[in-house]
Amino acid sequence: MAKSEEAKKEKADIIKVVGQNLRELRKESGLTQEKVASMVQVNASYYSALERSKKLMSVPMLLRLSKAFNTTTDAIIKITDTTMQIDNIALILNNYPPEIVNMIEMMIRGLVSETTGKE
Repeated sequence: MAKSEEAKKEKADIIKVVGQNLRELRKESGLTQEKVASMVQVNASYYSALERSKKLMSVPMLLRLSKAFNTTTDAIIKITDTTMQIDNIALILNNYPPEIVNMIEMMIRGLVSETTGKE
């Protein structure tokens, strides 16, 4: 995969995670999309597009949303999908020689074994 394609996929993945996190935070808060939009001073269609992963928000919008939900910015942008994390690790290791990748795999296996008691 070309670097520009990787960057596009990474951006799309981030937008998806942010949208899911916003929806979850809104529902946990018992708020409607219209109410959140009003709280952060945007129209409801823009906020809806954020939740549907159709738009990427600005940093000031991220700060306003964190205040609206009374949470941290990290709670909005956190990645909890392990598949995405594994994909990111694969992207990082993609350009390294097999010897390095094998060494890192052995390190991961050792850490997992040591932490969980499973091999």
